[in-house]
Formats: sequence, structure tokens, C-alpha cells
Amino acid sequence: MSLVSNESALTYCRSNSATLRVALNSLCKDWRVVAASIVVTLVVAVAVATLVKPKYAGETHLLVPLSPDYAARAAVGAETAASPAMLEKDAILKSEVEILTAPSLARATIEDVGLAKMYPGLAEPGLRARLAQVVFQWTLEPALAANPLGAATLAFAKDLTATPDKTGNLITVSFRNADPAVAALTANTLVANYLKKRAVLFADVQSPVVAIEAQALRQRADEAARAVADFKARNDIADHALQRDLLLRQRADIMRDRQLGELDAAQSTERSDVLQHELDDTPKDIVAYRGGQQLVRHGRPNVVDALEIERARARLGYEAARVRVATDDVQLAATDRDIKSIETKAFELARLERERTLAEDHYIAAAKTLDARRFQEDVSSRAAASVRVIDPATPPVEAGNQRAVIIAAGILLSLFIGALAAVLSDVFRRSFITPEKLEKTLGLPVLCVIPVLDRAPDGAGAAGS
Repeated sequence: MSLVSNESALTYCRSNSATLRVALNSLCKDWRVVAASIVVTLVVAVAVATLVKPKYAGETHLLVPLSPDYAARAAVGAETAASPAMLEKDAILKSEVEILTAPSLARATIEDVGLAKMYPGLAEPGLRARLAQVVFQWTLEPALAANPLGAATLAFAKDLTATPDKTGNLITVSFRNADPAVAALTANTLVANYLKKRAVLFADVQSPVVAIEAQALRQRADEAARAVADFKARNDIADHALQRDLLLRQRADIMRDRQLGELDAAQSTERSDVLQHELDDTPKDIVAYRGGQQLVRHGRPNVVDALEIERARARLGYEAARVRVATDDVQLAATDRDIKSIETKAFELARLERERTLAEDHYIAAAKTLDARRFQEDVSSRAAASVRVIDPATPPVEAGNQRAVIIAAGILLSLFIGALAAVLSDVFRRSFITPEKLEKTLGLPVLCVIPVLDRAPDGAGAAGS
């Protein structure tokens, strides 16, 4: 087993040695191609580093304390929870970074600062700017090549950096530009637009909805009041209670008059009966006594005439009393109908007045809620934002060392391209430069190797002559 292991190790070493030898021979064979690849890559890197202007980073810091902005908010009229749930710190910082890096905010900042001031090459591209766009064509989308503002928005996103702090509640906002003053101005303008945008996003404006509802309730209250007024006008109701009292007094007077009429009728009937009885008892002939002798004289006595006159008057009184009672009955029936009608109207009027009162109460409650909501929103709009700017950006003194980074990246890239050129030259070569590769390719042993001489030896030349 040790012999097999030693042979395997020896084979592995010979294989690695042969591979290294092939690589070195290929590198030596194609050194011109490798050197040209390295030189061209370095030249391109130096050209890119020369075209790229050094950029200054305007930096500002934002403090994002925990605030009720990310807590659940109750609707108007609903009770607010005692301890509303809030997002975690990392989620809050991530949300704030998303707002900071929004494309709409970038466009607004570019318009405020000025495209010509921020990216003069995009506003009025010169020869150097065109060359830079050709070199960095992969950094711009083709659809935005003819849109300076769109290209500036993409460049703005590449130059902007918003980094949340992992241990605290800070966000570092950095913007790079070739002009240090523009870099600081852009960073401060971005933060100002961010605070305005944030105020709009987190504003809990519900007063317009409450105002619409209050307007609808006001119209409903006006319609209810108009319905009450129209009902009173149609039914000629000035004062329901007063009209009802008048009708009740009128009914009482009619009842008293009816009772008096019935009393008069009863008295007239009784008097008529008495008179009739007296007439029945009164003789129809006149009897006179003279000297103890009864003298009968025929003829109607005066008493009978008087009794008949009184009886006729009693009957007339009775008839008048009955007419009076009948008239009172008619008036009582009409009064009862009026009382019943006004009671029915009173019930309908009470229903309309209840609706009016309820609509007015709802409108008053909505108006109070609207006033309170507007006051709260006004106080909230005047209050300072929960995000604080720790220090505004100032024009930086030193620029970022981008050229050194580009050249260093170019050196690494040139070495990689040189190695790649050597590998590709060896892969696509149609000849063999080492016996090992020939044996590996053909599977046949190499018996001898004849070196290629650039010129004949001196001894061979003399013998031939």
C-alpha cells in the first residue's frame, strides 16, 4: 500500500510540475500577447482615471428617535389604544432610508439645485463629457440617454449614500460631486426636501373627510328644519299647544251651553206639563154666585187663555232648547274632529321635530369633532419633525481618492487579462510546445526532442564550406 501511495504522490507531483511547466512555457512563448494585453488594460485604466474628476463628499447626519409616527393611528371618533404597537428600530431606519433615496426626492433636489450646477456635462455635454459617456455607457440606461433629467437621476442615485447606524438611531447622508460647494448644497437640499416629504407622508390629515361628513349632516339638519316649517305652514300651525288649549276651551264652552240647553228643555217640558195640567183642571164655563144662587154663564174664561199662552211659550222654549242642544252637538263633533286632527298633526310634528333635533345634535357633534381635528392637525403641522439634523453638510476640503482606486483596479484587471490571454493562447494554439502536452494529447511516448535553432553552429558552417 505504501508503494501505491508513493507512486500516486509521484504521479501527482509530475502532473503539477508538467502543468506548471506548460503554463510557464506558454507564458514565455506568448509574452508579447500577454504584455500587450496588460499594457492596453493599464492604458485604459489610466485614461479612465484621467477622465474621472475627483469628487468631494458632502456629509450630514440625521437623528431618528423613536416616535409615534410609525405607530397605529386611530380613525376620527375612535378611541386610541393605550399602548400602540410600533416598528422595530431597524425597520424604522430602513423606511427612512427608502424615503431618502426615493427617485422623486432625487428629481426634486436636482431641480432645486440645478442640473447645470450639479451635472454640467449632462446639461451641456462637451467633448470630455461625451467621451466619458462613451466610456461609461454601461452606467446609463439606453432609454435615458436622451433624457438629461433621467440620466441625472441615475447619476444622483450612484453619488448618494444613506447609511443607517447599526448600533444607534443615526443615518449618515453623503453626496459626492466634483464641486465641494455643490456637494454640501445638494446634501442639505436633499435633507430639506426629505423633511418636507416626510411631513406630507406622515401627516394624519382626516379633517377633509370629517368636513364632508359635517357638511352632509348640516344639509340633513337644514332639510329637517325645512320639513318642520313646511308642515306648520301647510297645516296652519303657529302654536300647537295654544291651538289645542283654545279648542279644549271651546269644547268646554259648548258642553256647558249644551248642558244649559238640555236644562232649559227639561224646564220647558216640565212647565208645559204643569200648564197642561192646570188647563185640564180649569173649567171651560164661567160659574158665578149671586145671592146664594149659582149662575152658570157660558163662555171662555180669561184664565184659560193665559194658561194656553204660557203653555205655548213653554213649548217654544223647549223647541229652542232642543235646537240649541242639536247645534251644540254639531259644534262638539266639529271640535272633536279638530282636536283629533290637531293631535294627529301634533304627533307628526313631534316626529319631525325629533328628526330635526337629532340631525342638529349630529351636526353639532361633527362640527365639534371637525374643530378639534383641525386644531390638532394645525398643532401637528407647526410642530417640529421627529427627525433631527445633527450637523448640516459643509463643503469638504479633501476629495475622495477615486483615481488611485481606479488605477489599482486597473492593475488587478490587467494581471487578470494577461493571465486570461496566456490561457486562451494556449487553448487555441494548433502546435505543441512541450513533450508532456504532446504525450497527453496523442497518448504516445515522445522518443526524442530536437530543439529549433535560430542559426547554424559555427563548426557546421565551416565543414560545409
